[in-house]
Amino acid sequence: MTAAKEHNKKQHQEDKAAAGTMPLSDAALAAKVLSEQDLTAEGITTELARLWQAENKRHPQGGTPTWSQRVRLGVGLPCGLGYGDPGSRWHFMDKEMSSNVAGEMGAVAIYVGALHALALRAALGFHDQPQMREFCKHHAETERGHLAMMQAVLPAANQTRGLGLCYVGGYLLGLMPTLLLGSTGLYSTVQDVETFVEGHYNRQISYLDSRGGYPKLRALLYGCCADEVDHKEQAAEALGRIRGPLRSLWRCIVTFGCSSAAEMARWL
Repeated sequence: MTAAKEHNKKQHQEDKAAAGTMPLSDAALAAKVLSEQDLTAEGITTELARLWQAENKRHPQGGTPTWSQRVRLGVGLPCGLGYGDPGSRWHFMDKEMSSNVAGEMGAVAIYVGALHALALRAALGFHDQPQMREFCKHHAETERGHLAMMQAVLPAANQTRGLGLCYVGGYLLGLMPTLLLGSTGLYSTVQDVETFVEGHYNRQISYLDSRGGYPKLRALLYGCCADEVDHKEQAAEALGRIRGPLRSLWRCIVTFGCSSAAEMARWL
């Protein structure tokens, strides 16, 4: 076996181990990341509950039942349920937080798929930039922290049932473009995904600003958004200025996929 093949085999094994064994949720990680922002899961959950109660007062008939609630409990949902109870109606922020969990799951999966793609390309003899692997590993860890935080602050009953679909979709979104196009596929995908996510988080932050009185929840969303913007800018810098109909088409495909996944998570 040549030195090049030995190196590729070793890199393939390292990337496969780094991607395939990556845990998707970790309470200790959530506590660590939250503590770095002087936040706690309990404090944010309390604000989410207060916001839910405030929305109940504004809308006495309750929020809109999710599709899964209709299936499990019927259209006529029981009264007297509290925040986080199975069957309680979801208001705007409840749906958005569910979509955040889905989005962070998909983000982790994108980098897992990209790492697998890079490992396959190395096994096939492609010589990709070494910094691509570090880019994926570093951002995957950040997204794993985001996912852990979202799942820690959100009651299980308020989390989408479509996480498996989000993982598969994110994995393919990271795998296929990177496998076929290398750095161009990876960085263009990350740039487009993070552009969508930036707007997604900013709408939630604007909603909280209009309500006022939820600084911990706002800090969580603002911190996640800042990380996503950093990912977007790093990808844009690495990608360079690529224009043309194919680039525009791919941006539309990625945006449509992200918006569809977010909408599904609001209702499922």
